[in-house]
Amino acid sequence: MIILAIAALAADAVPPQAAQPTPGAAAILSSDFSAAESQIRASSTTQFDAGRDINLGIILAKTGKTAEAEGRFMAVLNHDEQTVKVASGAELSSHDVARTALMQLHRGNLAK
Repeated sequence: MIILAIAALAADAVPPQAAQPTPGAAAILSSDFSAAESQIRASSTTQFDAGRDINLGIILAKTGKTAEAEGRFMAVLNHDEQTVKVASGAELSSHDVARTALMQLHRGNLAK
């Protein structure tokens, strides 16, 4: 899930069919971005996961790694669209979420 309170665009995106949240979700929600980044990077995935990249992008933005964050959001936009479930329970387009995140990143709203 992604918590989509856009000003605070914090994360927890998962494909709706997934049973467990993306690694690092609890750490993101508690603003422990270092732990969240470690957990996400340590998680293995054999296929592209838009929620993972969106969450990683948010973490990177929150830790001042703006260029890397932008790269994660762009990766989502460059892959096939997926549906991600946000914290509110809504299922949204990964492309819509990534575009929103990019807009917020460029406005400085994802800074720590």
